[in-house]
Amino acid sequence: AGGIDITGNIGLGGANYGTSGQVLTSGGSGANATWTTVEAAPTVAGVANGAIATDKAVIVEDDGKLAEVLEQGVSAAQSAITPAPTPSYNKTQPLVLNCGTNKFITFWERSDYSNRLYGCVATIDPSTNAITYGSVQQIFNQLGVLNYDACYDSSTGNVFLITHSGQTGPDTVCIGMTISGTNISQSGQRVNLGSNVSSVKCASNNNGGVLVLYQNGGNMNARAATMAANGALAWGSASSISGGTYNGNHVMSAAYDTDREVFGVAITNGGQDGKAVIMSINGTAVTVNNTNNLQGGFHYDGVETVYDPMRKQFLTTYRYTPNNYTKGISWYTDTAGTGIVIGTDFTITTNRLGSQKLTWSDTLDKAYLQFNNDTINQVSLVELTVSGTGQGTGFTNTMSSIFTT
Repeated sequence: AGGIDITGNIGLGGANYGTSGQVLTSGGSGANATWTTVEAAPTVAGVANGAIATDKAVIVEDDGKLAEVLEQGVSAAQSAITPAPTPSYNKTQPLVLNCGTNKFITFWERSDYSNRLYGCVATIDPSTNAITYGSVQQIFNQLGVLNYDACYDSSTGNVFLITHSGQTGPDTVCIGMTISGTNISQSGQRVNLGSNVSSVKCASNNNGGVLVLYQNGGNMNARAATMAANGALAWGSASSISGGTYNGNHVMSAAYDTDREVFGVAITNGGQDGKAVIMSINGTAVTVNNTNNLQGGFHYDGVETVYDPMRKQFLTTYRYTPNNYTKGISWYTDTAGTGIVIGTDFTITTNRLGSQKLTWSDTLDKAYLQFNNDTINQVSLVELTVSGTGQGTGFTNTMSSIFTT
């Protein structure tokens, strides 16, 4: 009983059967129903939280604003291993950097050729995970590269690179590079930051701005640069971070807070206190907003920092030198981007941390720590889950080791 049983055609206003794909839409009380075409690609307007590059995926954040997805998950299936081009010579200190959808750029030093730096762009076929490399290029002509760092700006699609050399000639060189397909153009301005420079790092705000960190004569310095669409660089003056309170070899790491639009910088020096620093850039001007001691005070060494956008906080891993444990800590700034709140430090593993790389996955809402496990002389990859949803929430204390090799 009840319902409508129709075995023939439905005509509205006579023999009007609509067109293929249309749906029947009520006109409300006392009004006729009509056939309606469903829009194939409907658009939705929203308020952006920060810069969103063209043709990039977005997510809806807790406050209802739209933010660019800077990382996308891929299938865990592994394709056949594809070696990097020209594998006949020795490669050291590799660095792999995402530079767009299904594309990455990789750098390495050629240890049998005076440690010159090389790089190439590669694309990934998302259906097969197959990797296709572009042509290898020598990056500048700098001898004896000791360390280097690079960052990608999603708003321009460009890559910023800073290198430090122990040889005569340009000691520290910064290059703005443009990417077209798998081609690298080093058309950007090269800037020499001077002598006595070491421990170079950089981070992008994905809006044309770059924060450059380096040690010079025992002091930690920061400079801001803007990178134009053609890779050209404009520079501001240097600002001291540590105010001369540090001596020796510094280790630092920076991440960008997309919500407060500030950089979080963690600094360590063996046997001295670890520092958390909030910095902002405006064009080529850099400002140190605040500094604070990391929890535990002294005995920090080796550091990596990432930004957790879900909880609007920074996550830092380091080696705690009294017992050489691998530890982590969460910390964050206030809505004004000036205050610093430090969480409680925790032990990830009692194994000794060597060199490390910490990354954050927006898709999985987890952190991944790859490090040289000096205790067992192997490399470990650890998946770290954040235990709560609020600011100041640290990783769970249980180390979930994915593999050790």
